[in-house]
Amino acid sequence: MLHFVFAFRIMERWRAILAADAERRPDMPIDGKRKRLSPDGALGDSQADDAFIRDTCRRYLERHLARRRSVDRETLQFFFWVTRRDPRDVADILFEGIDAPRLGELRETLDEDADDPAIVAEAILEALKKTGALARARALRRLLGLLKDAPSRPDAKSALEAHLDRLKRRFGLNPAELRLITFLFIVESFGEAEDFLIDHLKCNRFRGRSELLSLLHIPPSELASALDRLNRLDVIDLSLDQVDLCDWFRNLLVLASPTPDEQRGFREIPAAEVPLASHGVGQETVRHLLRLLGKKRRQAVHVLLYGPPGSGKTSFARALLKELNDPAYEVLFREEATSRERRGALTSCLNMTNGGRGSVVLVDEADSLLNTESAWTLRGETQDKGWLNHLLEEPGTRVLWVTNHIDAIEESVLRRFAFSLEFRPLSRGGRIGMWHRLLRENRAASFFSAPEIDALSAAYPLSTGEIAAALQAARLSAGGSAAAFKKCLRLSLDACVRLKTNRGWRAPERTPGEEEYTTEGLNLDVEVELLRDRLRRFDEILRRGTAHPRSLNLLFTGPPGTGKTALARHLAAGLERDIHCRRYSDLQSKWVGEGERNVRDAFEEAQRAGAVLLVDEVDSMLTDRDLARHTWEITFVNEFLAQMDTFRGILICTTNRMKELDAAAIRRFTLTVRFDYLTAEGNLIFYRKLLAPLTRKPLDPAGVAALRRIGRLTPADFARVRDRYALGAASGPDPAAWIRELEAESRLKKEKSPKPAIGF
Repeated sequence: MLHFVFAFRIMERWRAILAADAERRPDMPIDGKRKRLSPDGALGDSQADDAFIRDTCRRYLERHLARRRSVDRETLQFFFWVTRRDPRDVADILFEGIDAPRLGELRETLDEDADDPAIVAEAILEALKKTGALARARALRRLLGLLKDAPSRPDAKSALEAHLDRLKRRFGLNPAELRLITFLFIVESFGEAEDFLIDHLKCNRFRGRSELLSLLHIPPSELASALDRLNRLDVIDLSLDQVDLCDWFRNLLVLASPTPDEQRGFREIPAAEVPLASHGVGQETVRHLLRLLGKKRRQAVHVLLYGPPGSGKTSFARALLKELNDPAYEVLFREEATSRERRGALTSCLNMTNGGRGSVVLVDEADSLLNTESAWTLRGETQDKGWLNHLLEEPGTRVLWVTNHIDAIEESVLRRFAFSLEFRPLSRGGRIGMWHRLLRENRAASFFSAPEIDALSAAYPLSTGEIAAALQAARLSAGGSAAAFKKCLRLSLDACVRLKTNRGWRAPERTPGEEEYTTEGLNLDVEVELLRDRLRRFDEILRRGTAHPRSLNLLFTGPPGTGKTALARHLAAGLERDIHCRRYSDLQSKWVGEGERNVRDAFEEAQRAGAVLLVDEVDSMLTDRDLARHTWEITFVNEFLAQMDTFRGILICTTNRMKELDAAAIRRFTLTVRFDYLTAEGNLIFYRKLLAPLTRKPLDPAGVAALRRIGRLTPADFARVRDRYALGAASGPDPAAWIRELEAESRLKKEKSPKPAIGF
């Protein structure tokens, strides 16, 4: 009983799987039988396709009868479908001159059930059984004669034949492989052929291989070779006891009207959007790559370009291949293409272009082909590692692979690349240099000053290709006017940023007024210029790649609003580096272990991008472990400290609560910079910077004295008063009113943190 229940559940499970598959593929009903593909509309000229299919099946049937020398019901049914002959005419020919008992009954059956091939075939066979062996042999010869004398089909090729010829050239198919593909396509597309050749003769199974050899008229060695190669090409699914045509290849056969590129699966490398020299890759590296890929060799040469999206990999690859003398092609993939389709497109490209002096092939978005470790987890596909390794060792192949991630590529695959090149997102300094190059190439360098280029590089952290496209659009739209060019350029850049943001891209944070920021008036315990000098010297060490025992870890501590975060951003901009700002909400997680992983990722991303890592309000993350109440609080701090030890870059942390930091964390900071409330002179400086430009009324001596007396003011207080005025929530542009607002900000701090009483 238990066995029955278990079997029933398995059956129901498989039925559910078939139902789900039917929803994805309308041509497969739940009962598992493929819906028959009609040639009408799918392949073009239906009459020519139909004639080709029936003529091919006629040859199959002729070879089968010549080999078996016997006829059964299924054979007669298939004969009627192939020849389209009236069963009554066939019966007259078969029984001509034969004295068969009950021939009258046969004629009655044929008259009544002529539209039912099964009944007709059964009736003919029953009548033949009543005759002698010689009569049955004569009937078989007549049946073969009818097959041989079938009307010839039109000379013009059908659409299906044209598609087969195209795929023959594309994949380099030999006659045996082409015959096998044709056979599999017919039996999977036409029910009558499937009923006879598969269900009855079992030609697609191992036990039916002898029958398949006879039908295809090829020797066993050629069939074995065809099965092996088509299986490696992922054209067929070859199990232990069955062979079927893969869906992606079958779709190529029924593609209605492919474009020339779709027919081939690849195209010539398009013109480079950005010149090779504008990608920031060293000249020595470029020369090495050109020598590696410059000519076809006996060995395989594969190059891997990897890095995050938008780092210029594809643009560089196209520009590099355009410098070669040999033909260069790019494999085309549909966005939803399976790994099998991608492998087929690459194989066809190499097969059709790598003859003679050969070609160089670019495989963009190659993650799904190279990722052999987690293909099932990420995409629900099984990846053929053997196919990949075979391709990477194929003599004479030259392939440039572009991928975003290398984490899931196996070591055995990685070691087969002759060269690999990492691409990182352009730093702020890199973008400045790139802007200068691209503006010169677009004859627009005279339109922009150095500060304007610096501001563009900070405001638009885009890739080389994206900025080149924006410059090209501005040149086409603006004409020769500098003002119009700048306006059109901003429009294109803003549109690009919006598009990326809507797709989930996270733009680096920027502080309003960052371009006008100055350090004048800040109250620090370290000279800002000395801090800049130390950062510059460490930055030079990082850029030279000189070994260094640790990162430069800075701790900015002081009351809220004293300018800690703004100074960190200002220092990063001075180094021409981007800044990655992370807060507690970016790093901590409710899931066990995910917070530690977020910390590791934050440090690794900053190091890869060459960015300054700013951790704001670090006291919420590096709290004293002696005060921890949960183990995850301790492990989080441990991970943060471990990353501080191994990080190769510049780390700046800010805090208002230094006393709450873990003692081990404080020891790891190279330098601690203390920020304090503004001095009397600092009050005047920030008044002149933020408030004085909003009014024509000068600050009189009494106002100056009053402003100098106010304590506990920060740059943020002046910014808040300015912003309230801009929003209409503060008094008008009157210095006396602004001083009253600043005094209120100071009193608020005193109320929240009163001085301790003297005494016991």
